[in-house]
Amino acid sequence: MSPGPLSPQLKLTLRSLFLACSNCKTKFSSASADSLCGACRNSDLPPLPQASTSDPDLLRAISLSLAGIQHLARIPETLDKVLEHLSQPSHSQLRLGKNKRPPPSPPDSPGEHPSPSDEEGQVLSAEDSDQDLPDPDIDTPRTQGEVEGLIQAVLNTLNIEDDSPSIEPAKNIFKRHKKSSCLFPAYEQLDDIIKSQWKNPDHRVQLSKRFTQTYPFPKECIDLWSSPPAVDPPVSRLSRNTTIPVADAAAFKDPIDKRLEGFCKSSFTASGSAFRPIFAIAWMAKAMEVWVEQAAQLIGSEDPTTDNILSQIADATTYIGDAALDAARLVAQASAHSVAACG
Repeated sequence: MSPGPLSPQLKLTLRSLFLACSNCKTKFSSASADSLCGACRNSDLPPLPQASTSDPDLLRAISLSLAGIQHLARIPETLDKVLEHLSQPSHSQLRLGKNKRPPPSPPDSPGEHPSPSDEEGQVLSAEDSDQDLPDPDIDTPRTQGEVEGLIQAVLNTLNIEDDSPSIEPAKNIFKRHKKSSCLFPAYEQLDDIIKSQWKNPDHRVQLSKRFTQTYPFPKECIDLWSSPPAVDPPVSRLSRNTTIPVADAAAFKDPIDKRLEGFCKSSFTASGSAFRPIFAIAWMAKAMEVWVEQAAQLIGSEDPTTDNILSQIADATTYIGDAALDAARLVAQASAHSVAACG
């Protein structure tokens, strides 16, 4: 009678029993579950790993890994602090409410996102916070809303009504119309200044004594701006149609060339002289900024210098208005001479 099939449990038991040492071939007195005898087992044991201090990089990496594991438990607390920081208004938003001018948005970068491993809930470092603030030395362009607000304030202060034509009903009611914007008014007095210079383009530029006293600048600057450069007569004779002003007017034999030379010289003088009131406006406007800040700090106090500062601001605004008209008059002369030279 043949034996029946062995059960799986019995096969596993027989397969894991050894009758001799697999290393030294010494027979066991009885079946053993270990493949090595006691002598071979003691001699083949590998040495226990010793902690080595000769590899500082490995120890540093292990310490950083353990530190990261310790911070895992603080992730919920850090996230709560991050959300609380984001919900509070930043310094740039507080300045936005005062200055009404939004700072330029910084570019997106991976360094802007807070790290969960920041200690004590610190989200941004000192360098990151400095990068988020706008650079005061960079001019921020004005938005259309800011410019329109300034223009509307000027119109309201001077009691000037907006004479823009009313929008008539369009034939095509579904046509997209452009939004009407607030514009500076076309004042008749300003137009008369330009037209009066255009009527007499043959008049040479003659700076009055009032103009010289009102806009004093160093002599070297005045000569550089308003004195036409001189060219040697032999060089000017190379071209009859030259428009470069020369010191020797006799170099031009043709009366038309002489007349053209005079127009070009007057145009150069008028354009260069316009720099004087323009730069004077720039200096006066910068000083007015400081005076306005000082007056704002002194308003409400009994300091007697408040009246003096306000008087300076009033005089400066009058000066700026007169300088702007003088600059417009000189630019109109330059444009008139340019047209006359072309004719």
